[in-house]
Amino acid sequence: MIPEAEVNISQVFDQNGLDINNAPEGETIRETAQRIIRDKLSERDVKAISRTLEETSPDTIITLSHLSRLRRELRTLNASEKIISATKNLETTKLSNKIQKKFSE
Repeated sequence: MIPEAEVNISQVFDQNGLDINNAPEGETIRETAQRIIRDKLSERDVKAISRTLEETSPDTIITLSHLSRLRRELRTLNASEKIISATKNLETTKLSNKIQKKFSE
């Protein structure tokens, strides 16, 4: 089992530069998922959170792991498929799979 990752997602801004998420420093992925549900964040907001996870992760494999963990937490909280899908990034998935394939060879 993967230990709960702490990811800094405190600086996500909407197009107007307003802090739409007000996330505390070091918020865990589980806490992020809970906040998404509690605050009824929009699909656009969830995409912004996902982009921030991508930008703050040290590499592609970790990025995919964080996004997968966020999806798992959202499913546990019965989030809509629309919200869960907002966390997906096909390019990140392809790149991570390619890297992992190289490691396994």
